[in-house]
Amino acid sequence: MIKSTELRIGNAVLNPSNNQVCFISSMDISDIENRYKERNPIPLTPEVLEKCGFVYETKEKNHFVKDQSNQLYISIYLGDGDYQPQICDDGIMSITLKRILYLHQLQNLYFALISEELQYQP
Repeated sequence: MIKSTELRIGNAVLNPSNNQVCFISSMDISDIENRYKERNPIPLTPEVLEKCGFVYETKEKNHFVKDQSNQLYISIYLGDGDYQPQICDDGIMSITLKRILYLHQLQNLYFALISEELQYQP
């Protein structure tokens, strides 16, 4: 189950009754506690990252990266069942962030850092 405070408009979640992906809309926000208390988070997987536009770099580096037109981008390192995001500034600086497990967490992080919605195509 997802805490309603973790959700934003556009986040992708799973409906447990039919295992279908649905997206949070502005109409859902007003009744978020009731409408989404039964929704499940979408676990991050390499396939989910690819559907968000991330590209697997190399097996040696074991990470995904989403190229941006500006110099700031997010790199996701694969861990043991979790994912370690890093913010990179044109390869000069990198900041390691808290490990994440779910797509809505990545969508929220991406928006906060890049100021763009992270598109997910199920």
